[in-house]
Amino acid sequence: MDVSTFATSLSPQSTIDAVTTLILYSFCIVVYCIFIYNFYHFISKKNILKLDLQKYNKVTHFLFKKIARTVLYTAEYLTIFPLLIFFWFSVISAMLVVISDKLNISQILLVAMTMVVTIRICAYYSEELATELAKLFPFTLLAVFLLDINLLSMDTIVDKVQGIPAHYMQLLSYLLVTFAIEMALRAALRIANHFVPKEKKKIKLRNQKKK
Repeated sequence: MDVSTFATSLSPQSTIDAVTTLILYSFCIVVYCIFIYNFYHFISKKNILKLDLQKYNKVTHFLFKKIARTVLYTAEYLTIFPLLIFFWFSVISAMLVVISDKLNISQILLVAMTMVVTIRICAYYSEELATELAKLFPFTLLAVFLLDINLLSMDTIVDKVQGIPAHYMQLLSYLLVTFAIEMALRAALRIANHFVPKEKKKIKLRNQKKK
């Protein structure tokens, strides 16, 4: 490094540019981490929707009340959950578009929805496991970006985004399958919650009789 280059690097303007870049990068990374933190905690929850539509159930007859409860519960998931699936899928797809330059659009859609389905299934087994899985891609993307900032190619990203509409049937089928899996998991959970407490009560009564 010659004297002129060293002097230029110490100039007020270069210092201001360096500090501005530092602050901008730090701010962007903080915002990204906060978003990802809330995202992976949100997607990994077993019970996501808490609209409590049951409070609008004014039916008094036992049978009709059961039917109304089922209808409200189904409506809650039919109206909101498909939007959540699409949101989760969009976020993961966007990350894959940025982080991978080798996957084509069809592969990106498959991997993104596979991640959504896997995270949701794991959430019913262990929310902690689902959380760990949900943070995998986002922080991998951040690490790759920090190690190679030149990885981002706007032309490649724009080309991939423009190619998504051509795969709308694939996307629609993935959304329907994911929604069906979630509904099956919810149904299984409700059945389990219905029978498990009874089994616990039976075990408790047996223990009391033994004493």
